[in-house]
Amino acid sequence: MAVQGAEGDFETCFTNAQSWMKMIQERLQVTDNVEGSKEALEARLKETEEILAEEPEGRMRLQLVQVKADSLLQDNSDDKKHEIHRALKQIKTAWEDTQTNMVHCHSRIEWVLLHWTEYLKAREDYFAWLVKMKQKLESDLESQLTLKDKKLQLDHHKILLDSIFNQTVLLERLLQESGSLFTKTADETLNEEAQAKLKRDHEELEMKAKQKVTNLEGIVQQHQVYLDNWERFQNWLQLMADKYARCMTHKSSKHHLDGSLRELRELCDTLSSKEGELDNLQTQAEAVIRNTSPKGAENVVRDLEKLRTDWEKLKLKCRQAEGPLQLERQSLLEYQSRAEQLEREVAELLDRLRTLDLQPPDENEPELVWRQCLITRSSVLVEESSVENIQLELKELGRFAQNEDLSAKVLNAAREYNRVKGKIMKRCSQLGENLRHGFQELLKEFDQWRNSSRNLLDSSLDTNDETLTKSHVQHIQVTQAARTQQQKAERKIGVW
Repeated sequence: MAVQGAEGDFETCFTNAQSWMKMIQERLQVTDNVEGSKEALEARLKETEEILAEEPEGRMRLQLVQVKADSLLQDNSDDKKHEIHRALKQIKTAWEDTQTNMVHCHSRIEWVLLHWTEYLKAREDYFAWLVKMKQKLESDLESQLTLKDKKLQLDHHKILLDSIFNQTVLLERLLQESGSLFTKTADETLNEEAQAKLKRDHEELEMKAKQKVTNLEGIVQQHQVYLDNWERFQNWLQLMADKYARCMTHKSSKHHLDGSLRELRELCDTLSSKEGELDNLQTQAEAVIRNTSPKGAENVVRDLEKLRTDWEKLKLKCRQAEGPLQLERQSLLEYQSRAEQLEREVAELLDRLRTLDLQPPDENEPELVWRQCLITRSSVLVEESSVENIQLELKELGRFAQNEDLSAKVLNAAREYNRVKGKIMKRCSQLGENLRHGFQELLKEFDQWRNSSRNLLDSSLDTNDETLTKSHVQHIQVTQAARTQQQKAERKIGVW
């Protein structure tokens, strides 16, 4: 009876353990499913946690079966023992399977939920980034002040576009995770339509960013091209201004004046030919202004107006400068003509002075030499006005230009005139002194003759000797001839 009671207890415990395990397996079978919403999986996870919490009870039921089996194994036959061992092995295997299913079911649901939670966290971060990026790209492009600001704006939007490109990798992972979760859970929030919408939002954002970058690249390039053309025109205009300055700093020669006039006309034509280029700049500036802030637009307009004003001023200066250059050329030609005429007059004066500087030989008659000297002196004095005229002409020409060579020639002519004049004046003075000295000698002789003649006349009146009287008469006649020569000399002296 004791054995039968022990067997009954064993069977009861065995049956209870089996029933409990079956109940657990049935609950696991119901719970072991990852399809459905996240809330459903969380409920199933909670169910598996409750099942896991009942593991001690199952272990206790198994231990109770083991205790009952140990009691039976002591008093039963070998066949019975073999039967009990087989039952123990069966119940232990069932327990291990149940225990394994409990853990696996919990782990599988827990892993899917963990995967789902991580996916949702990553998607939440992505959505936060997406919203932030949409806000940055939502507003219209703000007009900038300068080209530098536009380039900074372009760089900023390129960074945004790069960020979108970088997030594409995260989006691909999210789509993969979403697809994997949808395969496991079949949740509608993870279906292909939801994935497509996620991808579509990202692509729309990328297209918007690309469009803004493209627009900004166009704006920057447009401004850069205009600025390059503006600077190129400004540099060219400065070169033309330098060329104009060189034209106006010409040397005082017909060759250089002709060259300056030719370059000035070419410069005027070149400046006029650039009007179309300025008009193109105006058109480019209008396009730039449309994508520039009001203050920046004012700067563009001001700079372009200044460039056009400088161009117009230089063109006007070139046109106005041609007249004065023509007058200066005419003045230079007149100066050169007058200078050449002055050189000829100087040469002719020097030739005349050389002719006047020729002296007659001293062995000629003193009276003739003296008369020739007086004529030469008169001719020399007449040339004084010529000397004054060439000096005055040189002074007049000096107002146009300084000609050192011509000045030296005029100065040399004036010195030569003074030399010849001084020489002739000195010679005439010496000849006059010589004649005056001769006159004094004759006057002295005349006084002697007069006294002698008076004595002879007185003596002749007192004698009857014809021979003596005749001798006195001849002596008087000789003295009279000498007197005649003396009178001639007196007249000559009087003329001088």
